[in-house]
Amino acid sequence: MNITRYHLPDINESVDRYAILEALSKQPFAEIEESFEMASAGFTLYDDMLRTDFTMEEIFPAGHDFLRFGLRIDQRKINGKVFKKRFEERLRKDREDWEKANAVQKNLFDSQDKPQKYYISKDRKSEIRDQVKLEIAARTLPEPELANVIINMKTGEALLFSTKAVFRKSAPVMFGYFTSERAIEVGPPELLQSIGYELPEAPVGSAFLTWLWSYVERREDAFLELHGDDVAVSFVGSVKLEQSEDGKTESLTAAGPLDKIEEIEIALDKGRQIVQATLEFKLPDGEKYLLTVKSGDFTYALQTPKLDRSDKEDPNGLFFEGLYLVKNGLSYFDELFARYLAQAEIRYVGGKLTSWHDPLLISLREFRDSWKGSGVEKVTMSYGGKEAVLYERESAGAEA
Repeated sequence: MNITRYHLPDINESVDRYAILEALSKQPFAEIEESFEMASAGFTLYDDMLRTDFTMEEIFPAGHDFLRFGLRIDQRKINGKVFKKRFEERLRKDREDWEKANAVQKNLFDSQDKPQKYYISKDRKSEIRDQVKLEIAARTLPEPELANVIINMKTGEALLFSTKAVFRKSAPVMFGYFTSERAIEVGPPELLQSIGYELPEAPVGSAFLTWLWSYVERREDAFLELHGDDVAVSFVGSVKLEQSEDGKTESLTAAGPLDKIEEIEIALDKGRQIVQATLEFKLPDGEKYLLTVKSGDFTYALQTPKLDRSDKEDPNGLFFEGLYLVKNGLSYFDELFARYLAQAEIRYVGGKLTSWHDPLLISLREFRDSWKGSGVEKVTMSYGGKEAVLYERESAGAEA
């Protein structure tokens, strides 16, 4: 399950909860199985794609601090091979019908004119194409997809849980039904930009993951203190690395516990960067979180420890326990990223980059140096409840 975080600027404690209930009720999901519509989108209850009977108790569980609901999108998907076959059949039939009509006309008028050639216009082709799509759609059931949303009504923080990229694009539009300001996607790149940081051409995610490999795998201590917990952090499963040069991208996927470390170290020495990896956060009591990170758009999928679902009489308790586990897992990731920002500038040795070349570090140092001499004592950014220092003067009147 992928997680995307947003900030809704105009959501706060003073927002009329009944207005939100009304907005959701006015845009419920509508079934399209009995129609020719290709797609449909709308709101449902949280974790229940079949229900749209919104109530205050359903969307605001155990009080008004959290709003929850579902986003459902149904789409009819037309198989490309099926469409091609049907389209060619219709084009052939159109030609045969024209030839028959032309032959009848020639016999009726006993025309001696030069035989006409069959020609189909661009508009006629487009018309046939649309007809074929409708014919196939009428025989195809739409595929339903559900995403869940949780919004903190005090802070405006929103979590989108989805399995399809379409929700990441649609969610800000759907939020617009009950908010006036556009939702802001919140992730490491967006936070950097919000403090005036100019992102390098290379993805921030690959720079972070490459640094994290060195930070985690080369440590002597098994545990890190993250968010107040002792956590054993490790890379598990496969690790994907890439290197782009002269417009070409070379990829390598390292897997297997025995040879993985050596293979990745060799790849990093050759200039490759990690673009996808799965992190395991293991607590002393045995609880595990698995977080898969993709560097390109910095998306992540989180698997939390299993919930005890034996207490069916308290579904709200399960909801809040699950939310706690999600926030906990994300907080570990957030703190690691904050440490990356705080430590990135010390990756220079003798004024030169270390063995792995990271354009993000160059930009970060330039960003830091731009504050020198400006009288600023300290430059920080808050992320995941932690503060990362980007620049700090050693003492009054002295530059760091």
